[in-house]
Amino acid sequence: MTNNWQNNVLTIHNSDLGKFKECEVLFNEAFINGMRPSANKYTVFGNTIHTLLENFYDHFSLAKMLNEFPTLFESYLLKYNVTITFKEKINFLTEAREMLTNFYNLESSRGRLKFVKDREIQFNFPYKKIKDVDVILGGTIDKISDNSVWDYKTNRRKYTIDPSDSQMVIYSLAYKNMNGILPEKGVFVFVKNGSEYVFPMNDYSFQNLDDKLNKVVDFLVSKRDPIPNLESCGRCGLRQTCKHYKPVMKPRAKVGRLYINTMRDRLENSIL
Repeated sequence: MTNNWQNNVLTIHNSDLGKFKECEVLFNEAFINGMRPSANKYTVFGNTIHTLLENFYDHFSLAKMLNEFPTLFESYLLKYNVTITFKEKINFLTEAREMLTNFYNLESSRGRLKFVKDREIQFNFPYKKIKDVDVILGGTIDKISDNSVWDYKTNRRKYTIDPSDSQMVIYSLAYKNMNGILPEKGVFVFVKNGSEYVFPMNDYSFQNLDDKLNKVVDFLVSKRDPIPNLESCGRCGLRQTCKHYKPVMKPRAKVGRLYINTMRDRLENSIL
């Protein structure tokens, strides 16, 4: 058992809430038993980009980030024992060049080429007691600047975040724990397309966080068996070792036959 849940004290991050929503078995294995999926090429790439963005506010140089990426990426591949092909390296280099350029252009256009002191801020703070369980919220904020909290997204091109997501709510509560007041705003920066999204925090956002925490506490206190969500098996990092894993075959042949039959019907109708 991990140290996240001991003696009626629950230390939890937003990623843990995501696992619980995704699949109770995944949450149980990762959060309680400490089983974590091994690093892959995408997590290594994301970690590399995050490090470059963290260091950016010391030098404000796009050229420096582009020059440092290949060496840093190689060192992270070795660190996490991940092997990729030469073609994959070229593809990641191309993607990094696009992402870092978009990020630089965004920061430059918004007048944010200035030193930022608070970066990669790790936090753990007591939140509240839920059903006799002391809940501690933890995580890492990418940046605190201009009375706002910021998070970099390197793995998606969406312009928005699901309103039910609790990451920025937790970050805002962490900011309040540090400064006594909530931040002016919480901002997600989508590095792939150089855009940003201000998360709309309201009473629903904070109540939604409490609802999620209540469900997790109920699960832990009850000590019941976790319920698998078979629909999420295909994207689960622990699927290779999970006894519940059932591969889902995509109906490609059926789709193909449907397409062929549709085109044949159209052809026959056109002849008639």
